Amino acid sequence: KDGAEGATPVKGEFTFTLSNASSTATTVNFTVTGTATSGTDYTSLGTSVVIPAGTKVFTVPVDVQDDLIAEGTETVTLTLGSTSNTAITVSGPAATVNITDNDAVTVVLSGAATVNENAGTVTYTATLTGATGSSIQNAVSVISAVTAGSAVSPADYTTAGTGTLTFAAGSSVGSTKTFTVTVIDDNLVEGDETYTASIGSITGVATLGTSSI
Repeated sequence: KDGAEGATPVKGEFTFTLSNASSTATTVNFTVTGTATSGTDYTSLGTSVVIPAGTKVFTVPVDVQDDLIAEGTETVTLTLGSTSNTAITVSGPAATVNITDNDAVTVVLSGAATVNENAGTVTYTATLTGATGSSIQNAVSVISAVTAGSAVSPADYTTAGTGTLTFAAGSSVGSTKTFTVTVIDDNLVEGDETYTASIGSITGVATLGTSSI
C-alpha cells in the first residue's frame, strides 16, 4: 500500500504473508532501500519484524513524515532476508511503497513588459515560488531566451545571461536568477518595436508559471 505526504500523512504499508501460521513467533530480517530517506521521509523500519505465533498475515506501517521539500514521488523498497525459523523459507521479489509528494514549486518570470528606448538595461527575473518555507531537494533548471519580434539584435537590443538558469539543490522559495536586455537608443524614427523574453524547457521537480513577457 502506498503512502502520501500531507497535513495528515497517509501511511504506506508492507504485508508479510506466511503460507501457514507458525506455532512460534518468527523473526523476518530484511533490508530497506529506495529514494526516500529513512528518518526524514518516513520513520525507520529497522531491519526485522516479528510475526506472532499463529499469525499468517502481518502488516508493517510506513509512517510518512510531511515536509516542505519539493522532491517528487519517492520510494521505500523492502527486500526479504533470512528468518529465525529454519522451517520457513523466504520467497518473492522485493516490495516497494511509493510516497507521493505534496509540495509544489513553480518558476515564474517577471520584468518590464514595456520600456522606453532610452531605458538602458532591463532585468528579467526567474523566481522559485511556492508555500512559505518550501525548498527544492534537487536542482531545477530553465532555459532563458530573448526572441526578436520587430526589434532585432544587435541593432535594437543586446542580451546577457541568457541560456541555462539553474537553481541549486536546496534552494528556497524566493530564490531568483536573472538575465538582462540592453535596449539600444538610436536616432531612427521606427515606431514601437517588440521582443519576447521567456523561460522554458524546465527540468527538475517544478513547473512553469508565467513564462514569457
